[in-house]
Amino acid sequence: MKTQNRQWLFAAGNLVEWYDFCLFGYFAVILSREFYPANHPYFALIAVFSTYAIGFLVRPLGGFVIGRLSEKISVRVALVLSFTCMMVPTAVIGFLPGYASAGMLAPILLLFVRCFQGFSVGGQFTTALLCVVDRSEPTQVSQNISKIYLGSVYGYILASIVGVVVYYLPIPQSLQWRLPFIFSLLFLPIIPMLSRYLSAIEVQKTTQNTLRNNFAQLIKSVSIIFLLSCVGSAIYFSIYVYLISFMVKYISHIQMRDALQLNFLSILVSLPTVKWVGKLCDYYGCKRIFYVGCLGLLCIFPMLQLLYLQSFLFNAMTVCLLGVLSSFAGFPLTSLAVRQIKNQYKFSNTALGYNLGAAALGGTTPLWITLLIHWLRPDVALSVYLAAVCLMGAWVVRVARE
Repeated sequence: MKTQNRQWLFAAGNLVEWYDFCLFGYFAVILSREFYPANHPYFALIAVFSTYAIGFLVRPLGGFVIGRLSEKISVRVALVLSFTCMMVPTAVIGFLPGYASAGMLAPILLLFVRCFQGFSVGGQFTTALLCVVDRSEPTQVSQNISKIYLGSVYGYILASIVGVVVYYLPIPQSLQWRLPFIFSLLFLPIIPMLSRYLSAIEVQKTTQNTLRNNFAQLIKSVSIIFLLSCVGSAIYFSIYVYLISFMVKYISHIQMRDALQLNFLSILVSLPTVKWVGKLCDYYGCKRIFYVGCLGLLCIFPMLQLLYLQSFLFNAMTVCLLGVLSSFAGFPLTSLAVRQIKNQYKFSNTALGYNLGAAALGGTTPLWITLLIHWLRPDVALSVYLAAVCLMGAWVVRVARE
């Protein structure tokens, strides 16, 4: 199988994983109404974001286990396990009983299924990226990474499209949010195809020192990956996940359908942006490109004010600009993260560091911002959070190896 075709195959697998994983965040407000008591909407939203975050807490375990499977057995076995553990639990969410019919059993079942999702996505993304990095020319690493990265963007887009379309279907509202999750079953036939094409991939091992002899350097590299992932995850889940709930809950003229449409436009704009940013990273370096995006995101507060205007044009311009800036700030961090470890333990340890970061500030981002809103205005809370994240990113990028 040609290298370019294999890259797009990884991207297709990434699309499926992130379609499934992002649905939970997109429908967070609705899930809070369905699976938690209706008399405390604020605490219900906190609870559903906590469940969302717990899925990320399981990611490091999934990343390490799937990474070790890649190192000890094969990439094929690891990725097929990952895809299966994502598709089936996602579909199960569409069949779960709500709080009205099952009481406290409903949120417990939702939490259990979310843990399976977190385990799955923990290893798939970094395993695919590292396979591509191993087979890339030094001058094309970021460009090839961008192809895999685009798979997750396509997953966001597909989730947004399905989320918008179901609102136009002549079906009861109680079924509208369930259908996107059930649609995950349509991706199951992809697993045998992936298994067949991935069978030729072998993990490339190096002759560098073992884990015991190189432990100090490994700890440093994993720590850097952790911090890079913290920043990148916080940026992306602020813009592409939390912003939907922000618009629906705090901007009166934007309903769920409108928020999904705006989010779709933002992600659509990011498609050519990610490819362009990948080329710029190879030419100018990931660090310089990150600083450009970081400076733009520091100006998010005046951008958010445009969302309060009852104009779809201004609303669309705002979310699209945020999508572009998040690509400039977020993609270089991922490209840097997968280059920090070069020895034979890179699959498990890169996945461990990357997913620990995603757990710390990725899945918990909606929760932290929601808690900040208890003391600050919603737009101020989001702006302060992103400013702090960008400043932390500017520091950690300085010490990362490029």
